[in-house]
Amino acid sequence: MAHDAQRTGYTPVEPKLPWRFAWHWKPEDMYSMPNGLHIVTGDGKVYVPGGNQGLYAVNLSDGKTVWRFDSGHYIEEAAAFDANTKSVLVGDRSGRLYRLDAGTGKVQATYQADSAIRTGVLLVDAHAYITTEAGELHKVEIASMSNVWIYDAGVKSVTAASYSPSRRLLIFGAADLTVHAVNELDGSRKWAKKPPTPHSVTPCGLGSVAPSDKPYSYQYGFPVIAESVGVVFIRMRLGEGSTEWLWAVGPKGRFPTTNAEIKRYLRENRNLQSLFALSLDSGNEAFIPAVGNGGIDSGFAFDCGSVIAPGVISTIGPMPVVKTFPDGSQAAYIQFRNGDVQDKEWDGRWDSHPGEMVLSPLPGWQIGDMRFIPAPTHDTQISDEQGFGSMAGNTYFINHWMTINPITITDRSPRKGKAYAQPLGASFGPIILRRARPVTHVPGSSNPRSRYFPGPIASWCDGRWYEREGFWMYWMEMDPPTQPNCRPDGSGDGYGDAHRPRYTVVSDGYILVVGHGGDVFALRHAP
Repeated sequence: MAHDAQRTGYTPVEPKLPWRFAWHWKPEDMYSMPNGLHIVTGDGKVYVPGGNQGLYAVNLSDGKTVWRFDSGHYIEEAAAFDANTKSVLVGDRSGRLYRLDAGTGKVQATYQADSAIRTGVLLVDAHAYITTEAGELHKVEIASMSNVWIYDAGVKSVTAASYSPSRRLLIFGAADLTVHAVNELDGSRKWAKKPPTPHSVTPCGLGSVAPSDKPYSYQYGFPVIAESVGVVFIRMRLGEGSTEWLWAVGPKGRFPTTNAEIKRYLRENRNLQSLFALSLDSGNEAFIPAVGNGGIDSGFAFDCGSVIAPGVISTIGPMPVVKTFPDGSQAAYIQFRNGDVQDKEWDGRWDSHPGEMVLSPLPGWQIGDMRFIPAPTHDTQISDEQGFGSMAGNTYFINHWMTINPITITDRSPRKGKAYAQPLGASFGPIILRRARPVTHVPGSSNPRSRYFPGPIASWCDGRWYEREGFWMYWMEMDPPTQPNCRPDGSGDGYGDAHRPRYTVVSDGYILVVGHGGDVFALRHAP
């Protein structure tokens, strides 16, 4: 999950052009796949958690299901592939961790944690780490599937663990908003800290959700470690998009326009800060990222304890993607809020930008500053439509609920990035539409063999259209599990469609886009 044990979301492989359509895999039931599923690859396969459908293994070369493992219990989050044993490790809600043969899906051995496993498995060398609903972090030897130690946080765990190799620490988030750092050797506590937020967990799920019931949580996120700079990022879901975080102090409710002003604004309004940078050594705040909150404004079922609260809106925002450069320096990539926008008539709903966060010393910049990256589409400028990101080589993928936008960074000189009109140098790769239609009065391609269009093209059941070339996942139909409700002009509902696994993975020559229904859309890229 998120490529490595630090959950950086970065791989050094550059997905070079040209791209071509390879396959589109769909699970047996796209209407019951888990909300927060993440795929992983290994041994020539893609492993997709399927909830009540178990765990799918999909052939990377042709998109066909190789095997499906059904534990009889709900499999919610990412498995992990162990190259040493050629096995796959995955947990389920019964609290059992399974070691499966990667070739056949047969169970080789199991480990019982005695509490539901609802987060992804972490592998470090010869050991697997799992967090549980009971609030425990388990270290399990893979070869024997036996326990090494158990750390008890005393409260439900809501994220998978991430690993810092230099500090030899496991880090995860808990339901009471504390972040725990655990020593790898013996399972002892290094530190447990709550970031500097005034928020606490609120009750929810008691009948209809009241406006005050805004479950602040790390759920559906994960700790991201910037190893060389000694920082772990943790992100919290805030509250209602229209009443809590969306509107700021600038003109028309936009954010301030300088990094210093944005940091000061967040320092003076901690209730609006969602992204925290904590020291790996102490858990104290290392710096304030100049990142205002964003997310996808949509209704979905949010788990904030032992119950489900329906109707709560706004998902958790995107996690930082941390890239390490050849000289050892690091930078993070994430959408951020800034009132320097394309059109001064835009309000706070349109003050988002793709950005690079300064993590290592850079002339003219402070740590935590954000640098502008050019926006490939309007989709990447909407503050309540921010999806997760990932990065491969120099190409940053922004995953919107309608589009996947690849941005290849070509020039990150220190003089660039200070304003919307002076961004980093970049080029835009082919756009990928989740559901598409021809632009009115303009011929469009619906070739099911290539899935390619030269542009322009429009989104189905939505009024947007795009000039760029690209690919489509669904043609003139809704992408499940969105319900069909389209008008004759092609507009309609389906906006946002709940919390879904919106991200892109680059692995073994393929670009893998995860759809709203847990389906996987694959493109081949040039070597």
